[in-house]
Amino acid sequence: MRHIVLRKRSTLEDSGLLAKIGVNVHPDRDLAKEVHLFNALFEGNALRTSEDFREAYAEARRFGKALAKRGKGGGFMKNLMEQRICSSIVAGLNTARMLLEGRTLELEEDDQEIELQLAEDGNSAEGCSVLERMIVRLEKISEDPKMQAVVHYLDKEKWREYGVIIFSQYYDTAKWVADSLAARYPDEAIGLYAGAGRSRLYQKSDSVTIERETLKKMVAEHETSIMVATDAACEGLNLQTLGALINIDLPWNPTRLEQRIGRIKRFGQLREK
Repeated sequence: MRHIVLRKRSTLEDSGLLAKIGVNVHPDRDLAKEVHLFNALFEGNALRTSEDFREAYAEARRFGKALAKRGKGGGFMKNLMEQRICSSIVAGLNTARMLLEGRTLELEEDDQEIELQLAEDGNSAEGCSVLERMIVRLEKISEDPKMQAVVHYLDKEKWREYGVIIFSQYYDTAKWVADSLAARYPDEAIGLYAGAGRSRLYQKSDSVTIERETLKKMVAEHETSIMVATDAACEGLNLQTLGALINIDLPWNPTRLEQRIGRIKRFGQLREK
């Protein structure tokens, strides 16, 4: 084989060989059904956050600078806490507490398993002090604004009628979303699609371990309209029966974002936009 020709969906759409699937990108004030509720949640494209969150984020940046001094591995660790706290408050708290307890974090990043732990050196004391201050700030926040935004789109914008997949790159964030939505919609079948045998099905105030193939079948047969997923669902998954996608966090690799969108923007999607 000497040549490979790649034809993206956009190329085929532009040439008239495929029907275009339009995409509305949110948050967009002009698309909001109830503008005053939208304004209460968003300022432009950004979620409104509290002073406690902003101070916690500042501490996360200080933590990154402290960890960057350790040399090898410091570059990755530098951005770790900022990514986690921006994914969800739960993810930020879990990560900070585990590091303070001296436990090893096992992360999946770009298809690699990475183990992280606070080194016992001069920089460790500084890092611990920063983490403690950050935890105090995060514990003062009663409700994560991301969950308020998710509920807004599911209820006020009626996205539950379309069916929705909610993506996060971190399992603890995905599980927190699934737990929260299951408590809010106890009669709804909600799937959590994740790797390493951690997928679950929530229904009627209970949750059970479930095979990923079973979850895919339930989506295809319209037995569930809400799926929460880690990036384990980024590839090889056909979810075109769902008509909306929410990114709780954005992957730093733009290819991952395209793969997420490709789960529903594919053959068989019934929504025109």
